[in-house]
Amino acid sequence: MIALFKRIIVSLYFLTLFTGTLFIDFQNHSAAYANNSGFNAITSVEVASLFYKMTNQEPQFKKWAETSKAYHQAPEYDKEAILKQEEIRLREIFYNVFTDELINVQIQINMRNYSEIQEKLFFEEISADTFFAYGAFGENFALIAPGIEQYSSMSLSKEAAESIEKQSGGVAVAEFTLKPVRAEKSAPIPIDESDYWSILCEVAAFRLWNKDRTILFNGEYKDWYRPDSNLLDLYKKQ
Repeated sequence: MIALFKRIIVSLYFLTLFTGTLFIDFQNHSAAYANNSGFNAITSVEVASLFYKMTNQEPQFKKWAETSKAYHQAPEYDKEAILKQEEIRLREIFYNVFTDELINVQIQINMRNYSEIQEKLFFEEISADTFFAYGAFGENFALIAPGIEQYSSMSLSKEAAESIEKQSGGVAVAEFTLKPVRAEKSAPIPIDESDYWSILCEVAAFRLWNKDRTILFNGEYKDWYRPDSNLLDLYKKQ
């Protein structure tokens, strides 16, 4: 499995618990920001919670809380009170994550890689090596979606490509809706001197947004996915 994931890594590090996701391509050492407001993208805390739930593990919430910025920045006389608040908050997030619900992840992509010869728009940020990496509580987690490379290009006429580039300003947010399938707790995957606990996922839908939340492309959907709901139809098979 390790051979599937090379050095092209799209990493999402959640800067705060509720706003602001950082997307980094380690090969090019470039960074860009996308606002999560309204996009409903999963956070690092939620990914950690999902992994623990899928592997039937109960987190050590006190230890989780001790890693929080709020706890470390609190004055000594407030530390115990802040620690309790953080523990309650993290428990609430954990118990509101469900393993049978879909999740959304996002990456920033370049909208200018258009081939007139092939009449295709290419997304260099998406490949067979792409996965979504999160860091929380001193651990790393990877959302892996085999076959994600099928979304690395889009057939468009020249006119349509020019229109979508104009609307996006050359930069867009690609959003994937994923179905968590299996979490692997036997051993982490080593990548670039870091170890990642992995969650295998299946792509349910793919969309493109402007950074201001204007929809550019309303997606490709799998047959079993109902776009009007974030719940899975467990009785349908692809």
